[in-house]
Amino acid sequence: MALISAGVVVAAGWPPILLVAPIAVLLLLVASVTKLRTASRKIDAIFAEELAEPVAQETGIENVENAAA
Repeated sequence: MALISAGVVVAAGWPPILLVAPIAVLLLLVASVTKLRTASRKIDAIFAEELAEPVAQETGIENVENAAA
């Protein structure tokens, strides 16, 4: 998109200052994708930690069996 805009501006002979908007949009897109990927990695790491830990929670069935014995 930015390259198409640059080509149109150059071909039309318009002032290069008009390229600021497409460049800004491209930079914002790259920055947001980078932030999303970083957030996704952090969430994946949190879930991996939670899944790696053994569950040490007693269920009600085990408590009933222990009480009956």
